[in-house]
Amino acid sequence: MEKISKKDAFWGALNLLGAQPKLFVPKIIIAILYGVMTLISAYLVAEAILIQANPAILQSADYVSYLMIFTLAFLVFSIFIYFLDVFFSGLYPILVKDAKKGKVSFLSAFSQLKGKYVKLFISGIVIFVLLAITSIIDSVFLIAFGFGVESVLVSFVLAFVLIFLLYFLFPIVAFEQKSVHGTIRETFYSAFRNKSVVLIFSVVPFSITAIKFAIAYFSTSVEMFLVFWILVLLTGIIYSIHAVVNQILYEGVVEGKVSFKARKHLKK
Repeated sequence: MEKISKKDAFWGALNLLGAQPKLFVPKIIIAILYGVMTLISAYLVAEAILIQANPAILQSADYVSYLMIFTLAFLVFSIFIYFLDVFFSGLYPILVKDAKKGKVSFLSAFSQLKGKYVKLFISGIVIFVLLAITSIIDSVFLIAFGFGVESVLVSFVLAFVLIFLLYFLFPIVAFEQKSVHGTIRETFYSAFRNKSVVLIFSVVPFSITAIKFAIAYFSTSVEMFLVFWILVLLTGIIYSIHAVVNQILYEGVVEGKVSFKARKHLKK
């Protein structure tokens, strides 16, 4: 199968989204929910900096109780949004495939994904564990260096590595008959095999997310707050394009290629 160019993948995604604007809906919903999460995260970071500057504040039982309940509620909300995002992301490969045929139906996509829900959920748990590990590493650097350049840089690098490694996860979950272990392994292999394309298309959504968090943290005025929500909507649009490009690239550079398992046999 001839590999598709990055330019063709990008313009193909824009044309498909123009013809089927319903493809924007899931990612814009998720972007708004993540926008709320980002604001809460920025607030918690500000509280952490306040505690670091003034540890005596922890002597207030009311403050500690409030912070613990608030943080727990935030974690529950975050987990819910995360798995909702995983579910929507699992639908996108099917939605894009249907859109190419001229019709987008969320009900049809739900039906076609049936039988893959468990694998999608377990894959989501695996990603969640990887995110938890990166968060622990982030916390270690935060304790060691404070909220400085080193801890922020480590956080961004780890996040980008995960985005890169898992780039083709959802198309592989949706269309390939593999175990969860085989799916994750094939996902990693596909990312490295097409690293130049994956690197380029991973940078943009990652950069937008990083900028969004920075604006959320410094949103101390109405103007910056408005800029933040404009960026949130822009994030939804960009991630919609990203999700469609992802499927187009999967069909163009991964689907029909020699799998990781087959490649090992060929080397023997």
